[in-house]
Amino acid sequence: MTTKSNQSISKRALMFCGSVLVTSTAVVSFSGKASARDVNAGPIFNNAHAAQVCPGVCSQRGWKWTKNWKTTIPGQMSVCGCGEWKLLGNSPNPINNLDADEQRRYDIFKSRIAHRGMDPRDAVEERRFAQFKKLRGNQYQIRLSSGQRFKRVTFTIDWGKKEVRILEAGGHT
Repeated sequence: MTTKSNQSISKRALMFCGSVLVTSTAVVSFSGKASARDVNAGPIFNNAHAAQVCPGVCSQRGWKWTKNWKTTIPGQMSVCGCGEWKLLGNSPNPINNLDADEQRRYDIFKSRIAHRGMDPRDAVEERRFAQFKKLRGNQYQIRLSSGQRFKRVTFTIDWGKKEVRILEAGGHT
């Protein structure tokens, strides 16, 4: 073999190793969801089948289906993503003058906790300005808007019980 063909083979080998490394990194990052637990569910073949199977799998443990699932052994085993978090109580009063975008973000935040069991840190829709922030004691806050007057959601978290209670929405504290 010539030096040129050895270099070509070396380059192809490096490109293959690099693609394997990138692929394995993507798989690892996909499986590292902190707010949900993967629960074995038997074989699941598609999203419609997951929608039939996963709610029951999660509810057997007192959890909620996060709408996520993945196959772990093709044709034999899949797992459902089950969330443990609960949203307590009713919507707070008052909800102070939320515009349409702020109301949408507030509704998504609540829904992700109440209906999907998501950790409140992960339930925030747009992280660019949400700024999940600890206030004092067990009180926390996220922003619903950007600009001069930030509208916020203030809530408490019981980390041990995995429960969230919203205290105020729309205020500027």
